[in-house]
Amino acid sequence: MTNQSHEAKDITFNFSGRTFLVTGAASGIGKGIASRLLDSNANVYGLDLMELDPSTLTCDPSRVSNLKFFRGDITTDEVWRAATQDIQNSGGALDGLVNCAGLLFVEKIDDLTRKTFDKTFAVNVFGTMLGVQQCIPCMEKSDCATVVNFASISALVGSSFSSIYAATKGAMVAYTRAMANELASKTNPIRAVCISPGVIVTEMTEKQWPIWKELYGYESEEAVRAATMDRQLTKRNGRDTDISTMVSFLLSRDSDFINGANLVVDGGYSI
Repeated sequence: MTNQSHEAKDITFNFSGRTFLVTGAASGIGKGIASRLLDSNANVYGLDLMELDPSTLTCDPSRVSNLKFFRGDITTDEVWRAATQDIQNSGGALDGLVNCAGLLFVEKIDDLTRKTFDKTFAVNVFGTMLGVQQCIPCMEKSDCATVVNFASISALVGSSFSSIYAATKGAMVAYTRAMANELASKTNPIRAVCISPGVIVTEMTEKQWPIWKELYGYESEEAVRAATMDRQLTKRNGRDTDISTMVSFLLSRDSDFINGANLVVDGGYSI
């Protein structure tokens, strides 16, 4: 089961009157974050290269009207300009940017190509940097803006067959620290934090099971799932709600003493 967003939520947030932008909002973790923010009364801008089916959002249906979705490539100016122009026309302040969009190629080092390298870095690193650059003017109009970047435990542990992905996520950890230092000097300081998820079951993960089965030599896809769960101290793989809860907290005023940090949400996988 890939959609695990209906788990009980013990922590609630009220983001009424606040505006957030989420990349990768059409699927997986990004869609889970967008749904959680909508359920918390936020106004949400979603960006993705894929089209979003609003009926797949897990928020209260009455909240879907508070989502504005822009389809486009985050490595180009056009989609960012369209979204930020709309934000400016609607009042101008952006309270949070969640850079969740990402790209993963699972390949042996022997088989990597320059094309794979360039495409992965373009989406995972340049797309994030471009988004921050484009959104700073809107975030400067907020009195509590936060950038949430996405790294991965692949940046912390040795993950075979995902070396380029790991390199991009290591770059995100370093970029976030540098960004936090620089943006803290703004008239309205902007915080920057990073999240490193572990194995979170999403549509993208489901597509990776057969590849991991072949590369690691497992007998079945179920054996891959069982192996990843056994690695967790919690003995389960992650849900998108595990990440959307952390993102919501980091976007809230309650987390204003957290800045420049990389928060690992992995069930203990990386210990």
